[in-house]
Amino acid sequence: MPYFNKGTSFFLRKFYYAVEEFKLIERGDLILAAVSGGVDSVSLLYSLYFLRHTLGIKIACAVFDHEIRESSYKEVEYLKDLCNILSIRFYTDKANIPAESKINKKSIEETARNFRYRFLYKTADKIHADKIATAHHLDDFAENFLMRAITGGGSGSIAGIKVKNGIIIRPFIKFSKNEIIDFASLNSIKFFEDYTNYQENIFRNNIRLNIIPEFKKINPSFLSTLYRTSEVLRKDDEFIENYAKEIFRNTILNTGYKDSGILTFNIVHLLKLPEAVLYRLFKIAIYEILIGMSGMNNNSRNNYDNSANNDSGVYGNRKNTNDVKTDTDIDNINTTLVNLKISDKEDNGGRCLSPINSDNQNGADNFISYGNFKNLLNIIKSGKPNISFNLNKNVRVIKSYEKIIFEKIENNKYIGKIRDINYYFPLNYKYYEYLINYDDIIKNNADDMKTINKSVIHIKEIDVDLAIGKLSSVNTEIIINKLMKKKFKKNSANAILFDFDKLSFPVKIRNFINGDRFIPLGMRHEKKVKDFFIDKKIPELYRHSIPIILFGGQIVWIGFIMMSDTIKISEFTKNIGYIKLLNNNK
Repeated sequence: MPYFNKGTSFFLRKFYYAVEEFKLIERGDLILAAVSGGVDSVSLLYSLYFLRHTLGIKIACAVFDHEIRESSYKEVEYLKDLCNILSIRFYTDKANIPAESKINKKSIEETARNFRYRFLYKTADKIHADKIATAHHLDDFAENFLMRAITGGGSGSIAGIKVKNGIIIRPFIKFSKNEIIDFASLNSIKFFEDYTNYQENIFRNNIRLNIIPEFKKINPSFLSTLYRTSEVLRKDDEFIENYAKEIFRNTILNTGYKDSGILTFNIVHLLKLPEAVLYRLFKIAIYEILIGMSGMNNNSRNNYDNSANNDSGVYGNRKNTNDVKTDTDIDNINTTLVNLKISDKEDNGGRCLSPINSDNQNGADNFISYGNFKNLLNIIKSGKPNISFNLNKNVRVIKSYEKIIFEKIENNKYIGKIRDINYYFPLNYKYYEYLINYDDIIKNNADDMKTINKSVIHIKEIDVDLAIGKLSSVNTEIIINKLMKKKFKKNSANAILFDFDKLSFPVKIRNFINGDRFIPLGMRHEKKVKDFFIDKKIPELYRHSIPIILFGGQIVWIGFIMMSDTIKISEFTKNIGYIKLLNNNK
């Protein structure tokens, strides 16, 4: 290590040990320093510069001008000149954040954060930086801890800012603000003050200026004590979270959930779990529904750092009570993370992520609060076999007999799984009824050479086309021969073959109505359709969306599920008809 004065040497040695302890940097790394012009971030830049040979690193500097203060452009110019003197690559961008916040109807703080981190990740991706270094320090850590403790949060959120999260590193996390100021003073480092740091009506500032000093009067080592406490909480939380992830992998019933959009668990298995594990398991499930199924890989999720929200040390403490968010992988997923997308222009394995502005339906409420968790637990434990509710505007939870199902709501529709096939149904069903008359089938020529006559009708309420027609004599003979030899396959979920001579008009397609009866295939006596649904464990939510097909007033097919025995093909069948549900919107 090169020679410095005693104070600087001690500071840099502590910096070096922090890098080593937490394995923040590897030799050969290109470090992108996030710099605003404040004492913390400029001191971070100098620390990296002083230790560049010792650590074996290359350095680049990223500065984003929010154009909040009139003098901000002067600060950018100064930092550009400084980097030129130090031979450090310099990257900058800007946006009129006050104007953007009005356009997007977001707070200035949230808008600034989103623009800033989009810029940081795009720059890191562009220059192939290995790490992004931010200047969060021990005072920031304490502020964040107390904010979460005051406003509410689990052990994961209270555990505070991570020293390393994806490509984000925080070498200053064990440094107090005073240590950083002393370092800047010893080395005559020029920096800029942000007047908003002293506005006590800002929640974070109030904690820093008024509350933390009172704790320090009681315990002068309050900051380091709080950090050690949080470390214990973090280790406990990480243990439970990792255990919950293992349980998730072992208890999920449909391992191909990323293709289906549905997560299914056995209720009996879930109720054996401790509530602490179950709470995290549900959050993992919702996380997978909202993000994991959107094409984001594990790299993507780990690389984005939620503590974009805890940037007071670098970006001037522009905080208010709406910015009380934390930095764990699952427990504190917030608006920014929910709206991540991979850069359209640049994608090298999911590292370049851009937090984009969200619609009102997204945000922290996309994930499960503890209150919602308790409500969900009560529903699971209840004796009712069929319950469904919207956990939020993006996720629906269904209790269907012994199963609990999480599914993503898309375009005001939910996913219904019937006979291992996924269908999309509207959230708010409407009664519908369609008629097909004799002329619609008999006089229409079919496009398919295998059929003679065919009629297609669109059921707009469930966005499904229903086709009904008659097979050609050649195909009828083939099917009957296979049937007699017992080589004919069973009807598929979305189509049936029937004795066409038993067709009577009008053909009606409508919803299920209470009191409906039919004779299921293989039975001799009528059965209530409601009882049939219960026996087949068809979720109550689906029942009024499933199309019911009637011939002359008699139910002949419960769409997707079961045809009636009254129209089955037999050795006496001379003509075969078919009904098929086509072009489901998924």
